[in-house]
Amino acid sequence: MIKHRLLVAIAAALFSCAAFAQDKVVYHFGEGLAQATNGLRNIRNHLEVDPKAKIVVVAHAQASIS
Repeated sequence: MIKHRLLVAIAAALFSCAAFAQDKVVYHFGEGLAQATNGLRNIRNHLEVDPKAKIVVVAHAQASIS
C-alpha cells in the first residue's frame, strides 16, 4: 500500500513538472535561402503547436572572397 502511494506521488510530481516544461529549440540555417525559407515554415508550425516555445535561430552563409 505504501509502495503504491509512493508511485502515485512520484507520477503526480512528474506530471506536474511536465505540464510546466517548455520547449527550447535552436534552428540552424547554413545552406542558403531555400533552407532558411523551409526553416521559417518549420518555426511557424512549431509555434502554432507550442506558442510559448523559446526558439533561437542561428544563420550564417559562406563568405565570398573577391
